[in-house]
Formats: sequence, structure tokens, C-alpha cells
Amino acid sequence: MAWICKVFFCFLFLYTTVSGQQRLQTDHHVHIFSEDLLKYIKSQRLLSNSFNKEEAYYTDIDTILKYSAAEKLWLISTGYAYATSPGLKTELKLQLLEHQHLHKAAVKYPNRVEPFYSVNPLKPYALRLVRRAHKYLAFKGIKLHFQSSQLEFQNQGHVRRLQELFSYTGKCNIPVILHFQNHKNGINTADIDFFFNSILPREYKHQLIFAHLGSAGWLKQKDVENAKFIKLIADDHPNIEIKFDLSAILHPNLNNIELLTNKELSDLIKSIGPKQLLFGSDYPLYTSKEYLKTIQGTLSLNRRRWKKLLRNTW
Repeated sequence: MAWICKVFFCFLFLYTTVSGQQRLQTDHHVHIFSEDLLKYIKSQRLLSNSFNKEEAYYTDIDTILKYSAAEKLWLISTGYAYATSPGLKTELKLQLLEHQHLHKAAVKYPNRVEPFYSVNPLKPYALRLVRRAHKYLAFKGIKLHFQSSQLEFQNQGHVRRLQELFSYTGKCNIPVILHFQNHKNGINTADIDFFFNSILPREYKHQLIFAHLGSAGWLKQKDVENAKFIKLIADDHPNIEIKFDLSAILHPNLNNIELLTNKELSDLIKSIGPKQLLFGSDYPLYTSKEYLKTIQGTLSLNRRRWKKLLRNTW
């Protein structure tokens, strides 16, 4: 009888390790929307077809957790999606509603939800919202989406806003998820160097998570150079700790000759190393189960690397 038990538990361990489904600690890239924000997004011509499931799939924390294979979620609100509004006063009110929606989800599941609030750093109220999220709502971190915010490193006003914001997050030890690409031609190594050496205040420590391996998603050859340079320059700064999330770097139905091959993508992942990698699904684009199956079936990583990656968090 004893040997049967040993065989069973050995099989169980191997199954959970190989499949990854039972051993995914955290999904580090999950979005939630309030009902008002979802309605707004659906009214936008370019995004109206992107949200075709029932409303709860995007807005309800119980439904989101139902579709997750992870023990914990980094739950990201998407307040920056309000691209236009009838004035700052109304805009701020809408942002506070996103605060509350995220807060309710986190309070309901304090052991499973770690909230991140998204803000457009160029707005005059951005720092006020970050302070409120940190001091009064105890959110884990924030997310900045440079592409959606149409941020430009060549604009001194934009640079000052970022310096002010990163002074606060650095001083308060707040993790920041970055969608680092801008809205025009993407970034290059000169932009990366400027960000690390001219925008991030040197007197503070910084915890940065580069979404989509530092790209806009679905990597091309240029993104390999950028990711390696981000790692190189960050590793040379003792006050900067970085990680990359793997969200939206693969799409099972997307074939494009300019995209990286599976081998090139696997080689990039290996060059970064599991300690600096975080799993993220980019829900509702994918569920964690769907995306985990996709990347495990695509990336040629051994069992040891997968085990470290899926257990890694911050």
C-alpha cells in the first residue's frame, strides 16, 4: 500500500509541474473594467468589436476569478482608456469610479487580488490619484500605458510629469507596470537610455515591470534588441529592479513574416532568465489557462525553467 501512495504522489507532482496549470502562482496581467468604462469603450469605433462576451466577463471579479488558473491576480483597472471627456472635473469623477470598482474587487478577495491602478501620467490629477491609491486604498501598484497616453520623451512637459510621478513611486516603493511603447514608431535604445538616465530619479529605488517583454505585444526583431538593452541598462543600475511580463507576446492565430520565430522568442526568454520573468495572460484577451497552454506549447523551455517562471512573483 505504501508504494502505491508513493507512486501516486510522484505522479501528482510531475503532472502539476509539467502542466503548470495547478502550479501557477500569479497571473501578473489581468484587466477589470467598471460597467461605465465598458460602456464607454464599446461606444468607441475602433474598440467596439473587442468586447463581445457577456458584461460580467470584463467587469465582475467572481467571473474573472472563475476563468483564472492562478492563485493570485495582479488586477489592473484601465482608467486611462477614457481618452476623451467633457472636462477635467467629469474626467476625475470617472477615474474615482474606477478606483472604487477596483477597490471593491480587492476587498472582496484580499488573499487573491493585488490591485494596480492605471493612470495617464500626463493628466494634471495623475499624482493625486496615485497618492490616493497608495495612501488610502492600499493598492499594490500602478500601471502606465505610454501608447494610450501618447507620451513623448522629446516633450519636456511630458518628461517633467514622469519625473514627478516616478519620484513618488520610487520614494514609496510602489511597483510600476509599464506599457513602454509610444503611439508612433515605437521605442529605440536611445529612448531607453533617456528613460533610465534622465527620467528615473537616481536618489530612489524603482521597481519596474515591462509588459509584453517591453514591446507593444507580438514581438518583432527590433523588440529583441530593445528587451536586451532594457535588461543590460537596468542591471547596471543598483537602484533599479526590473521584470518583464510575458503577456500578449504570442497569438495562436497570428501569422506575420515580420514576427519572431518560436526559436527566436524562446532564445530571448532564455537570455533574460526566469528570475526576471513574470507570467501574465492579458485577460480578457486570453484566460490564464488558454495563454499558459499557448506559451507552453510554443516556447522551448525545460521543466526547471517553467517551474521557476510560474512560481515567480514580486
